[in-house]
Amino acid sequence: MKKLTLSILSVGALMLASCGNPQKMYTITSQLPDSTMNGKTVYITSMLGDKLDSTIIQNNQMKFESPFDKNEIGVVRLAPQKMALVVVEEGSTNVDFDKQEVVGGPLNQALQAQLKKLNGVQEEIQAAYTEANEKMMAEDVTDEERQNIEKEFNQRYENEFVPKIKDLSLEYFNANKNNILAVDAIRSLSSSLSDDEMKAKISELDPAIKENAFVKKLSSRYEAVDKTKEGEMFTDFSIEQADGTKASLSDYVGKGKYVLVDFWASWCGPCRAEIPNLKNVYETYKDKEFTLLGVAVWDKPEDTQKAMEELEMPWAQIINAQNIPTDLYGIRGIPHIILFGPDGTIIKRDLRGEAIPEILAEHLK
Repeated sequence: MKKLTLSILSVGALMLASCGNPQKMYTITSQLPDSTMNGKTVYITSMLGDKLDSTIIQNNQMKFESPFDKNEIGVVRLAPQKMALVVVEEGSTNVDFDKQEVVGGPLNQALQAQLKKLNGVQEEIQAAYTEANEKMMAEDVTDEERQNIEKEFNQRYENEFVPKIKDLSLEYFNANKNNILAVDAIRSLSSSLSDDEMKAKISELDPAIKENAFVKKLSSRYEAVDKTKEGEMFTDFSIEQADGTKASLSDYVGKGKYVLVDFWASWCGPCRAEIPNLKNVYETYKDKEFTLLGVAVWDKPEDTQKAMEELEMPWAQIINAQNIPTDLYGIRGIPHIILFGPDGTIIKRDLRGEAIPEILAEHLK
């Protein structure tokens, strides 16, 4: 009897050893209309552009099928104008690129519901813009009336539509602060909340969500802005130039002169629009205790050099800086123009237009 009991126990142990928990999987599929994409590799990328997964399109079908580790917000892009925002979640998700629909689990359902609400506001904006544009294009409308129509639309946009989008994003955030959709909500809110408000929202997140790469990058930007706010001493950086030499911000800043630094790029329209203004202040103050410095970021060195020649920019330049200074100073948009005092103290950030000659006139009397 003992031998029989031991045999039964042994069989039970073997069954337990061989029947562990089944591996969790996720699939993201899409049936494509033809064979155009067959053989091409498609990626799921994170909100920072990192590759999360890849697949090769076969038989007119896109199919990602991989072990599930954790929820992620991802972008699947078939072509520049064909993309879908999806949640990588356990189970099956289907994407219809033509209808811009994603059907999946609860997280994808919540994401799609939010996108539908935001698209509704975008349709309202488009309708208001079309109405305003039709009025402006009428033959009997004067220039003054056109300006008033444009002004009314801009006011409506700021006073009606922007608050709508903000309220939807806040509601979305509050409903999802403990799951991965909070990352999408944070991304949306970052354009409408102040830095202090954003830091407060990030502090509300679940600890695991705070470790998301996008959230960590956003947090580091706010820390950088805080370290380089007005009244703080400049943060130095060094960039290798085309001739192999190193150019540093400290070569110019903290040397006893006021230094106006323009972070710009050749492809940036607003940056180019600011150049005539910078030329004026350069000509006005170049013989005083003043230096104008350009720092080319997010740009190809050859494109920077070409733009410097085209725009006739005679002041000093640090080129090929890429994202080094923008990360250090928490800059997310250009042009970003900063005035440094003679000792290197940051006097004013994010200067534009008439504010530049006004503040220089105040300090360089």
